[in-house]
Amino acid sequence: MSLVAWNCRGVGSPSTIPDLKYLVRHFNPDLLFLSETLAHRNKIEELRFLLGYDCCFPVDRTGRGGGLALFWRNSLHCQLVDFSNNHITFEINDIALGTWRLTGYYGCNASLNCFNYLII
Repeated sequence: MSLVAWNCRGVGSPSTIPDLKYLVRHFNPDLLFLSETLAHRNKIEELRFLLGYDCCFPVDRTGRGGGLALFWRNSLHCQLVDFSNNHITFEINDIALGTWRLTGYYGCNASLNCFNYLII
């Protein structure tokens, strides 16, 4: 089982889609977490199809920033636990690893320095 997490800084950028295709083709991750997608649900669904994932869970951007997405393959049983504009938490049932939780997080602290966290 493999996972890629990436702050893509907008899926509408001309270089983002080719870069994502390369990452998925080269690493073949079972899970893909994207932060700062700057996109709405319909764009994330298009991206799911384009990248060859079976499922996804998007969190729409708010205003001019944000946006999260988690993509996964049907070989994993994923169940949403919680989400907000800054995080997505899923419980993942994997035959090899058992049940575990994944939290993908993106946000800004008080001084507006943005950060990413992926908690497994």
